[in-house]
Amino acid sequence: MGSDSRIVYTPRENKKISRFSRTRLFIYTGIFIFMAGGAVYAMRLPQWQIKEISLSGLVALGEEEIISVIKESFSGNLAILIPRSSFFMVRTQKLVAALEKKFPRIRQVVITKSFPNFLMVSVKERRPFGIFCAVSRCAYVDDSGFAYEEAPNSIGSLIIKITSDAEDLKIPVQAVNNLLFERMKLVSEGLKDKFDFDTIGYQLFSKIPREIRIATSYGFQIYVNRDDDFGGVFKVLKTVLDEEIKEKRAQLEYIDARFGNKVFYKMK
Repeated sequence: MGSDSRIVYTPRENKKISRFSRTRLFIYTGIFIFMAGGAVYAMRLPQWQIKEISLSGLVALGEEEIISVIKESFSGNLAILIPRSSFFMVRTQKLVAALEKKFPRIRQVVITKSFPNFLMVSVKERRPFGIFCAVSRCAYVDDSGFAYEEAPNSIGSLIIKITSDAEDLKIPVQAVNNLLFERMKLVSEGLKDKFDFDTIGYQLFSKIPREIRIATSYGFQIYVNRDDDFGGVFKVLKTVLDEEIKEKRAQLEYIDARFGNKVFYKMK
């Protein structure tokens, strides 16, 4: 019996294909290096670096402070060769985050780029609604209850003062949660509309989180619950003021309207 055998060989065509593949790889690599070099060259062009910055909307914040933070965020180079100030490398969202972190007074900032070297920055600052005071310190708060800047412990009725029994206050922070703050403003608007009472302050208590005490310009306080039907509260208040208190409002210390149709009040 004979034995089976076979011949193993490499066709010449495979060698040609291998040479072709290496040549193609060399060409592609050369093209990539050329394009990458061109991109780096373009990003280093002086006329394509952010040089002009336009600011709008500033009220209390200083223009120089804002520009300083912006320029600091794109100073230096990326991977040694690429300037961070290149129009193509500047990331607007990164700039927004840097400004909001540095300046809590900023409520909103919009940044847009305009080729080849222009940056437009539109700022909306927080407007002070009042002063929020914990036991340790006070801060200015905007109309959402956000504490953004330390404030003196003021006395008087020129600015609304919110006092709390909280021991400490970190700044910046959401000093009063949004829902509670909206309810505080709602009851004050109703008191102004129904009785012409101006609100000069609020008292909040961590141990009684449902309770809001409103200090009025007439010198007395009104106690309500945050979840009350304020329309019903105003009707009861009107009855008490018109039929019981009458002309003795100046002698009132407080009216407690937290118990539905049962209203309690105290004279000074």
